[in-house]
Amino acid sequence: MIIFLATRRNCKTLTRWLDLHEAELGGRVRVLPYQDMGSRFPVATYVFADVERLRAGQRRLANRVWDRLSESAFHLLNHPTRSLRRYHLQKVLCNDFEVYRADDEMSDVRFPVFLRNENDHRGNLTPLIQTRAELDEAIESHPEALIVEFIDTSDENGIYRKYSYYRIGDRLFPGHLDFSTSWLVKGGLHEPADPRLLSEHRAFVFESPHEKQVAEAFHRARIDYGRIDYAVSEGRLQVFEINTNPTLSGTVLPGWGELPEVTRTIVAAVLELDRPVQHIEEVRMTRLPPYCWPWKPRFVR
Repeated sequence: MIIFLATRRNCKTLTRWLDLHEAELGGRVRVLPYQDMGSRFPVATYVFADVERLRAGQRRLANRVWDRLSESAFHLLNHPTRSLRRYHLQKVLCNDFEVYRADDEMSDVRFPVFLRNENDHRGNLTPLIQTRAELDEAIESHPEALIVEFIDTSDENGIYRKYSYYRIGDRLFPGHLDFSTSWLVKGGLHEPADPRLLSEHRAFVFESPHEKQVAEAFHRARIDYGRIDYAVSEGRLQVFEINTNPTLSGTVLPGWGELPEVTRTIVAAVLELDRPVQHIEEVRMTRLPPYCWPWKPRFVR
């Protein structure tokens, strides 16, 4: 069995995927909110998803669960406290742009910049900011946000590209390539696209051109399950984020649906996580917060 742990409000990302692939998965995948873990853990592979969205107390509890399950040699993915989140990830990668917190030294900041939240995947909070005075005003409205230097990765036609790779355990493979005329590439083009872009997308998926660099980024991030989003500038990867509870699909340009090869690879990679465990009994934990004791885990699927 494979158990995905996720925050309660984001379990739907996984349950929607399970609904689509119930027949192929054969009941071997379950989804369990962190808030409803209980104190009894059945024998399974555990994927700690959504680690960037966990609050401090939830991370500490998840860390205790990880330690206890690892003592019983369970197969575990995404350490809840050692996996790097967006700010610290940017500090260990070799991007050509910088990321700051509001209290960081920013004498060398390069404009334009934009603000975004540190622990979600909803994109920018502001348009591009051109001056320090505008930045100071934006920080007053969003004091906890990250300040991100903008890097222009558009081509000669003004098209921006966002590449995505999945890591699911030992499997690493391209997911999709989005195109946009906006610097915020989210959802891709919304008008009929040039067929050449579809050809470029298929070449990316089937030739897997950035696998070595992407593998290094996942290694530095200490993340075993997730999706990395990045652009390419002068041959160098510019990593935006790693989402540890990503939408699982091979979506391509609007009107072209999904690439079935990517969809099949995702299903196969998830099922490969279901590994034999020598430990044959469930694990029980004590001295947990009141909401975890003494109830069994409350699965949403």
